[in-house]
Amino acid sequence: DVEDDVEDDVEDDVEDDVEDDVEDDVEDDVEDDVEDDVEDDVEDDVEDDVEDDVEDDVEDDVEDDVEDDVEDDVEDDVEDDVEDDVEDDVEDDVGDVVESDLEDDLEQDAADEVESTIADRLEEIAEAETGAAIESTLEATLEETAAQLAEESAAAAAEAAEAALEDAAEPEEPPGEEPESVADPDEAVPADGEPDNQASVPPAVSPPAASSTPVVAAPPSPSPGGGQTPATTTPSGDDGQAAMADGRVARGTNRLLEEIDDQGFAYAAREWLVAVSPTEFDTLLAAGYSPVRSRPLAELDLVLVTFEAPPGFNLERERATLQAVAAGGAVDRNHLYQPVSQPAGAPAPATLMTLPATSGDAAVPIGMIDTDVDVAHPLLDQANLKTAAFTGYEMPRPTAHGTMVASILAGRADDYRGLLPRARLLAASVFVQMPTGTHYATTESLLEALNWTIEEGARVVNMSLTGPPNAVLRRGILRARARGAIVVAAVGNAGPAAAPLYPAAYEEVVAVTAVNGSRRIYRLANRGNHVDFAAPGVDVLHAGAGRSRATSSGTSLATPFVAAALAASAEAGQDWPSALEELAATAVDLGADGFDPVYGHGLIMPTAGGGQ
Repeated sequence: DVEDDVEDDVEDDVEDDVEDDVEDDVEDDVEDDVEDDVEDDVEDDVEDDVEDDVEDDVEDDVEDDVEDDVEDDVEDDVEDDVEDDVEDDVEDDVGDVVESDLEDDLEQDAADEVESTIADRLEEIAEAETGAAIESTLEATLEETAAQLAEESAAAAAEAAEAALEDAAEPEEPPGEEPESVADPDEAVPADGEPDNQASVPPAVSPPAASSTPVVAAPPSPSPGGGQTPATTTPSGDDGQAAMADGRVARGTNRLLEEIDDQGFAYAAREWLVAVSPTEFDTLLAAGYSPVRSRPLAELDLVLVTFEAPPGFNLERERATLQAVAAGGAVDRNHLYQPVSQPAGAPAPATLMTLPATSGDAAVPIGMIDTDVDVAHPLLDQANLKTAAFTGYEMPRPTAHGTMVASILAGRADDYRGLLPRARLLAASVFVQMPTGTHYATTESLLEALNWTIEEGARVVNMSLTGPPNAVLRRGILRARARGAIVVAAVGNAGPAAAPLYPAAYEEVVAVTAVNGSRRIYRLANRGNHVDFAAPGVDVLHAGAGRSRATSSGTSLATPFVAAALAASAEAGQDWPSALEELAATAVDLGADGFDPVYGHGLIMPTAGGGQ
């Protein structure tokens, strides 16, 4: 019994101890697990709360900063716009007040002068003559004096008013360097339709009503040289530059004033152009249209007509109106074009591209429409150069750009050789310098120059200039192509993202871009599917100011290379389709495989077989 009791007690004690140990262990484990879980939950909650708070704070700070920046930008823009508007309004008001006061003062002065002079003459005559002689003399003298003085005073008043207004609105600045063309240009440019098949070809001055008497200006008589507006041509040499000073189209003593269209391109203020056939011109006159001036362009089989744009002029409305009278007429503003080049920091042209051996001695005629040319420059004083001016305004005519292009084409000296040094270069001057230093050529100047170069025998015409699309200009280019002449033009230096510039962007024109000595594209060259060929145009040596030489870069300098290559093809007897096809086939493919909008068909490499 004792043993059983002891065993029972021991077993009970052991069981109790084991149970207590197990319970303690279980409770400890449970408590540890619970504590761990609680701690984990608490930590997770705390971390989540902290992250949420941080994210909320960051978002709030970012939103506050963005709102503050936007508000500041908006406030700055509004302030700038208000300041600009106020300045514009003040300038307009001041200009109107000055113009009105000046006109009133001049009119009053003129009237006072007329009255005073008449009174003085009356007294002199009254004292010297009596009776019927006095009466007769008085009547005749009064009429003569009044008419003469009124005419002289009106002319003096008009000249003084124009000079004063120009001085007040546009102070003259000294001439600057040759500007780089801008397209402006970074906007979309509308493409022209075919000028010979336009659904709405306009005029600018609507024809008068049937009851009114039309005032018709008859076309000028053709000049002996072929019918274009008079232009003076000069041989090269020391006297050439002086002679060219008188070789301008006679359009009066007015100055070129510019305005800007809705695409950002400049045009001659208060003018619009129509290019029509001679038959269509007769139809316009019969319908009562009264042009400011008209010039027959015999080589293009066109008459170029200039009209004055009245207040409220609407180009599209006038285009539609004229289309009803002369269906084939091309109508547009008298847009302004600019030369394109940029000074650089220089090998001679002939070292950059080798033409066929036979072409170097060829007197092939090449047209060049550009600025004036310094024919006395040492690189050009031996050139076979003929010049004519078509500027038409009493304004300075720049020379740097045209001299540069001419030296690349036909310059020569003991240590310098242009591309075709014996070529017959027909240099048409079309640019004037504005008071701001900008150089502009009007659309009508370009057409008159194009007509003259073709009349003189050019089959290739170099146009290192750019501007907006213009239906009148395109019609002239189409007519030139039909006469067997081809226009080669620079694509422009407005940058890779710029809209196409003209005339290079026209399908009928050979568009040229520029590359450097490593055959990489010129960084400012325009791009697009209209680009045809690439040529050397970076750091090209050419004639500079005075007797100096300089280097420049740009698509203007590349264009003469393609013009020279095509002129050599013409000299070898190739037609244009064959010459262009061979030039494309022999070009070095650059950039993407095949034709691309950066290099076109590639870098030209004229060959000896066929003149290319």
